[in-house]
Amino acid sequence: MTTEIETAGKTKGQIEHSRLLDVHRWSEHPEVNGFCTDIWNRYFYQKFEPNGRGNRPKKHPKLQLKVLLLDLYVAWKTDPELLISLSFTKSAYKGSTRYNKLHISYILPKLAYHAIEVGLIERNVGNEASSQVSRIWPTPKLLEYFNGLDFELYQLEYSSDQEVVCLSKEKDSDDQDLHLVDDESIKKKTPFKYSEYDDFDAPAEISKWREVLHDYNRLLSNTFVDIGSLEFPSVKTAYWDKKAKKERTRTVFIGQHNKYVKRIFYRNDWSLGGRIHGGWWQQVKSDYRKHILINDQPTDEQDYSGLHVTLLYALQGIQPPSDPYSLNYTTDLTSAVQRSVVKQLVLLAINMSPVEGKRYPNGLFTAFRLKQPPKSETKRLNNEALTELLDAFCLEHPLIEAELCSDKGVTLMNIDGNITMRVLEHFTNKSIPLLTVHDSYILDIQHQSDLHKVMTQAIEVEVNLARSINRPATSYFKFKSKIKPTYAPVELVSQWFQADRWADNLYLNKKINPEVRVNGYLKRCRDWRLVRNIPD
Repeated sequence: MTTEIETAGKTKGQIEHSRLLDVHRWSEHPEVNGFCTDIWNRYFYQKFEPNGRGNRPKKHPKLQLKVLLLDLYVAWKTDPELLISLSFTKSAYKGSTRYNKLHISYILPKLAYHAIEVGLIERNVGNEASSQVSRIWPTPKLLEYFNGLDFELYQLEYSSDQEVVCLSKEKDSDDQDLHLVDDESIKKKTPFKYSEYDDFDAPAEISKWREVLHDYNRLLSNTFVDIGSLEFPSVKTAYWDKKAKKERTRTVFIGQHNKYVKRIFYRNDWSLGGRIHGGWWQQVKSDYRKHILINDQPTDEQDYSGLHVTLLYALQGIQPPSDPYSLNYTTDLTSAVQRSVVKQLVLLAINMSPVEGKRYPNGLFTAFRLKQPPKSETKRLNNEALTELLDAFCLEHPLIEAELCSDKGVTLMNIDGNITMRVLEHFTNKSIPLLTVHDSYILDIQHQSDLHKVMTQAIEVEVNLARSINRPATSYFKFKSKIKPTYAPVELVSQWFQADRWADNLYLNKKINPEVRVNGYLKRCRDWRLVRNIPD
């Protein structure tokens, strides 16, 4: 009979502060191998070493133990209070699948059970029937081993053979994270439930996508990406929990171990979604992203203004207006606030499914208010006021009115995913690390002019490709992008950067926040250079 150490006084809040076990943690660092071998020989060898009889797991139990120990170490190192969610039910561990190239099997929870018995792990027992997964965390006994490790998180790797082109069963992405998820609220064993597929049934470009993403992930693994203004590499961000219908806070860890990305398609359909997911920069607000440095160099972020409205016009063979969200309509709101409200409403409406008998589903306005800051004037806007604004938008844009509340968003995401792949491939081929946040891109300031050109070319190619597929040849229209540059001229940036006069230049302060390098960041940067043998 298995003896388990239970909650040890953990509160509900502490239990909810957790994330799913990341089964793709890996490292061949001698320090890690020595630590895992020591734990294996002392506590697990006699019970788990295969003896040649019966079915043998494809992945040696020692290697599965290594995955478990590594992820417990990562969680403790990033946040000592963070727990790991681990399913102990056999059905959660399938055999060889496209998404389990490390061949993690039911041996792993058996190893966890034994680790509990020998005092290395503590456990809060979940209710698997209610999809509430158990939580585990290291005991003081295991922490003694962790404290003795001379090993940094940026020396970790991700398994290079994991699948990076994924087909999800989910209805939509809704900004789900790949690695940092408070799964108490999600009530699933995985953030995305993936479907098996055969490459022969996938788009012809899938091999190229996979190759580009593997190259890109290798480039990211050799790139130092951090926020210069952070003493400790983590930030708290608020998000709306749709299941619990309330706002929650999660911790996003800003580190070199949290940069792996995948391309994910939605609803078991290769024509829906296809955005790039992963990387801590997708999980932080723009105020933090302004302070991102790539290889210790200042960056800027460019995006496509009004991209999905632009695509709706372009797919009909019509050049879009320069700013679709600015209306000739007067309210008590300032023009800037009104534009922001209209933008949010329209983007929500594009992603909203139709409801019979309703022009605008009530859920649209509820969703809008849920996204507003507490006690703000926008949160107080009632359905009537929001309806008037959306009606005003439709009056000025009658050609795309029918696309609102028609579930068009995931189709447009497929196009913007293809655009991003073109941008990403261009810079990866040049070994220039670029960070993607769906339809915006963060890049070293010296490459911003090149980025603008590539963004312009990519949207023109993808729009015209989409039209050639969905329209007859007689319906000729060649879309020309009119993207306005949003970046500061690199020469001007360099002059003020070198003169150390950021605060004197109002124009640059609007475009790029003053570059800040606090002591915590400088230490992380020095450590990275030391480990990578990069001269100062």
